[in-house]
Amino acid sequence: MFEEAIEPTITELQKPDPRYIIPCHCTGWKGTNRIINTMPEKFMQSSVGTTFNF
Repeated sequence: MFEEAIEPTITELQKPDPRYIIPCHCTGWKGTNRIINTMPEKFMQSSVGTTFNF
């Protein structure tokens, strides 16, 4: 069900050409792996307690 949304989401995420993509736990492993494989230079890992300053 949700896996069907991964590819269209990846396509849409690429359009604005973001500097960073920081998926959270609700993205799931399959979605996160597609982000890593598709846009590895934009991927940033987060976990409990992670702080980002932009």
